[in-house]
Amino acid sequence: MEPTPAATSESMSLSDFSQLASGVIISCRDEHWLVSNVARTTDGFRIRAAA
Repeated sequence: MEPTPAATSESMSLSDFSQLASGVIISCRDEHWLVSNVARTTDGFRIRAAA
């Protein structure tokens, strides 16, 4: 079963980041990243993910 990407565009708006949460899979080129943590910072979001 192929993972469903969280976003398919190269750039995301700030509102798109509200859909990120632990367990979401991000596809970038030929790699898939599993999000483990999303935290809001003073200048945006910090996302931790593992390939």
